[in-house]
Amino acid sequence: MHAMIQSQSQTIRKGPMFAAQDYLSGLRDLRASAYLAAKQIQTEHRRNLLGTAWVLIGFAITAGGIAWLIAQLQGRPISLHIPYVVFGFAAWNFISSSVTEGCHALTRNRGLMLQAPMPRSIFVFSLVLKKLYLLALHLMAAGVIAAALGWRPSLEMFLILPALAIFTTTAIGIVSTLAVVCAVYRDISEVVNSVMRLSFFFTPIIWTIDTRFGERVDIQSLKTVVTYNPFAYFLEILRAPMLGETPDALAWIITGLIGLAMLTLGFLFVEWLGRRLVYWL
Repeated sequence: MHAMIQSQSQTIRKGPMFAAQDYLSGLRDLRASAYLAAKQIQTEHRRNLLGTAWVLIGFAITAGGIAWLIAQLQGRPISLHIPYVVFGFAAWNFISSSVTEGCHALTRNRGLMLQAPMPRSIFVFSLVLKKLYLLALHLMAAGVIAAALGWRPSLEMFLILPALAIFTTTAIGIVSTLAVVCAVYRDISEVVNSVMRLSFFFTPIIWTIDTRFGERVDIQSLKTVVTYNPFAYFLEILRAPMLGETPDALAWIITGLIGLAMLTLGFLFVEWLGRRLVYWL
């Protein structure tokens, strides 16, 4: 690992376009990011008898249990609602954890950053790689649960490839932005955590807009919440293909634009604060 740090630190030079140099240095050798991601996963499950298998077990218990409960409350068929929820949970776990952990992507690696002038992007990429790995495990667990209820893969599943590209691009932008901003202004991470906890209930992860409950629920209000909730569109582009459906074109457009906007914003923040970041760690 020390050799990787040294090789990466030599690529950071003083001069204009600090952010461009930083990202390019991180992309030239993703091995350092992959190594950090793997070590973090190993550390989190150290001394566990089943190791990373707990990722699958924990997800299956939580997502499956909540899906069953909500299916009973909404009166929806279990064979339809449980696959809907478990695939939605997999997507939401990626979104939520990327945002909340992104706030600490740099501060948690303070020791490494102070040892050598490493690219900030190494820690951004390592977190995103870790989340992609966990997303793959969660989708596998969701697939097993759904298959037990009659779900079968379809050709629409190939649409998760562009969805994953959008998820990855957006995650890199969000983590880059929050990692830098929260390193300077620590209180922002608390605001982000509160917003994400609230967003879980306002995003159609475990519930659906069902007109059968029109007398008890203001359906139009729910539709408004979904329409103006960007997380709902990200859920759609990943969950719909897994359920054998084609995401709406509007969902692709909105998520694609958000991904580009967040990537640009992250680039600008790294350019603005990246050079002086070590003073705030």
